Order: sequence, then structure tokens, then C-alpha cells
Amino acid sequence: MWIFIVYAIALYVLLKKWVNYSIEKNLYGIDKHKNIKVGESAGTVIGILFSLVLAWLGYYKMAFASLLATFLGYLDDTLVFSQKTKLVLPVLILIPFHFFDFNILYILFMIFSFNIFNIFAGYNGLESGTALLYGLTLTLYFYGSDLFTIALLFSLSSLILYLFNRYPAKLFVGDSFTYFAGTVIGLLTINTHNFVMYLTYLPLVIHFLLYIKSYIDKGKSTSAFAKVKDNCLYYDEKPYHLTQLIIKLLQKRIKCIREDYVVAVALTIIAINNIVWLLLAKFLNIPF
Repeated sequence: MWIFIVYAIALYVLLKKWVNYSIEKNLYGIDKHKNIKVGESAGTVIGILFSLVLAWLGYYKMAFASLLATFLGYLDDTLVFSQKTKLVLPVLILIPFHFFDFNILYILFMIFSFNIFNIFAGYNGLESGTALLYGLTLTLYFYGSDLFTIALLFSLSSLILYLFNRYPAKLFVGDSFTYFAGTVIGLLTINTHNFVMYLTYLPLVIHFLLYIKSYIDKGKSTSAFAKVKDNCLYYDEKPYHLTQLIIKLLQKRIKCIREDYVVAVALTIIAINNIVWLLLAKFLNIPF
């Protein structure tokens, strides 16, 4: 238990320092809904520390995969990869897991998981909150098993990050975190060997289908951001992201929508979805 306490304190201190350090080193992004500078690539700190602790605990394959995903995410933060490149990157991460033992469905799932956490973004607390909910779901599923430690450490990482990433954000997670999160959550989900647990991804699948619809309608991906008027969010176009769909539903009832309202609804949807499938997975094991 002491390792989790030391890890949480160390990560909190490092991220607190990263808030100013990232700005000083020009590692920042612009908060599109507030037009302010926010430190970027917080996932780099988490991915490195997480991987070191996993290696120290003897989880070498997951440590390598986590570190590689973090490194690739950092490169994307600084270089910006093409969409085609992003489809290939997850294959590299599977190398330490005996890639040829993975069937095509596992590979496709990892490509999806690796990328979906990257495109389900754009709002303070959304990426870190989503990662936290999936981490907690897997922690509860693996309770009493060897993978419980990895899931709990990941959940703790996401919680500490959420404290800095929630509205109003002091840090952006960056691709370094979304790639890292998609990798860890994806690999842990595969290791449940239970098809029911894959169904926790349903809200993300809905988001992905809306995202793909933008390519069908416009031939390109569209921005996930909302429009801002008098410090309130609104959206008056066809939604191509789950967050935009939530805004269109909220604005029928709420006069001034804040960013954290949108995230709260999105995370509530994910939480309810995950609880349902987690409970069902405890009683129904469909080998996959």
C-alpha cells in the first residue's frame, strides 16, 4: 500500500511543478473556450513515472508499452502525426506482448482504443475523467487478481491528473496521456478475456460514429469545440462529437452552459454505462 501513497505524492508534486515549467518551456496549448494559455503534455510526466513503478514491480511488458505510448504521444504533441500514422502506432506497442499471438480483432481493438481517447477530448476534465472512470471499472473487475495493481495505479494516476485538468484546467493532458491511457485501458480490457467488458466502450463508439459522420458529410474531421458567447457555450450546427450533442440537448433547458456541465453529463453517461456492464460481467463471462 505504501507504494501507492508515495506514488500519489510524487506525481502530485511533479504535476504541480509542471504547471509553470511547461509554460516557461513553451509547452502549452490555448484553451479554446477561454482563450488562455494552459500547460500541455502532462501525460509525459505520468507515463514516465507510471512505467518506472510498473517496471520496479516486475510488470515489464506493460511498463514498456506504457512508456512507448507516452513517447509516441509526446512526439505527436510536438510534431503532429498524420491520421494514417496514428493507425500504425498501436501495432508497435503490441510488440512486447507477442504480437503474432494477437488475433486481428485484438489488433483492431487496440487501434481503436489507442485513438478514441485521443479524439474524445477538447473539454477541461474530459480526458482525465474518462480515463479515471475506465480505470476504476477495471480496478473493480480485477480485484483479487494480479492485474489489480496495474489498474489501481492507473486509476490513481488519472485521479491526480484530474485534479489539475478539471475545470478550469491548469494542465492539458496532451496526446502523451491519451495514447498512454488508450494503451493501458485497451490492454487491460483485452486481459479480462470477457466480451461483456468490451461493451464499456459503447459511449466511445457512439462518439466515434459521430466523428466518422463528419468525414462522410464534409470529407474531413471537424472541431470538437463548442461556440462561446458571453462566456457561455452553445452549438447551433450539426453535432459531430458526443460533447456537441450533449450541448445541443442542454441548451434546450439551460440558459448558460458551462464547460464543466458538459463534462459532468458525459462522465455520468460513461459511469452509468460502465456500472451496468461491470455488474453484468461479474455474472456473465463470454470468453473473447
